[in-house]
Amino acid sequence: VVAAAVILPKDCDILYLNDSKKLSEKKRELLYDEIYEKAVAIGIGMSSEEVIDEINILQATYKAMQQAISKLSIKPDLLLNDAVTIPDVEIEQVPIIKGDAKSASIAAASIVAKVTRDRMMKEYDTIYPGYDFAKKIKDMEPKHILKESKKQGICDIHRRTFVKEIHIKKQKSIYNMKKNNRETGAKAEAIACWFLKQQGYDVLEQNFYTKVGEIDIIAKEDQTLVFVEVKIQKR
Repeated sequence: VVAAAVILPKDCDILYLNDSKKLSEKKRELLYDEIYEKAVAIGIGMSSEEVIDEINILQATYKAMQQAISKLSIKPDLLLNDAVTIPDVEIEQVPIIKGDAKSASIAAASIVAKVTRDRMMKEYDTIYPGYDFAKKIKDMEPKHILKESKKQGICDIHRRTFVKEIHIKKQKSIYNMKKNNRETGAKAEAIACWFLKQQGYDVLEQNFYTKVGEIDIIAKEDQTLVFVEVKIQKR
């Protein structure tokens, strides 16, 4: 997690300051240099993957923000924050929802944090090749992380708790899907049994297991045995 605090001059003339996510990489890089050239003070804080695993992502974000504020060369009288109130900070704070789109200083801080993080990811890509860290400088999708962790194993900068959480969520998803399929299948078999009985069949067995597989329904009409495989199609 990378956080930044930026103090801009009173009559700031930096154009195109905006939410870093709404800017192209090229525009962020240009603005990053201009912010460093014109800002009164800049502070950057970071929390490693180990810290996130230890205290959770929200607390690690607060910790990075606290570090960023402490590294400002000038102590501000007021903090404008992007949506949150940072704990254990004595300076007066004003949280602003979607602040990086409303405040020039918050937008500048978001650009500094984003570019700093992206440059770190590009550097990590040379240290840990094969994980596409340089290409995945946006928020990496869980599917991508899971795929790479399976293929190459977890590297030093992966969050253990997050990768574990992805595996757990996937297993729960598979379980729920199988559970839903079983419930749907049971309803379909009940309808099939009802239909067979209406046609004069005696239902002898349901879900009859053999060495080579399962037979959904075994029915009998007079001296004839009928083996039924039930399929259902959702519309």
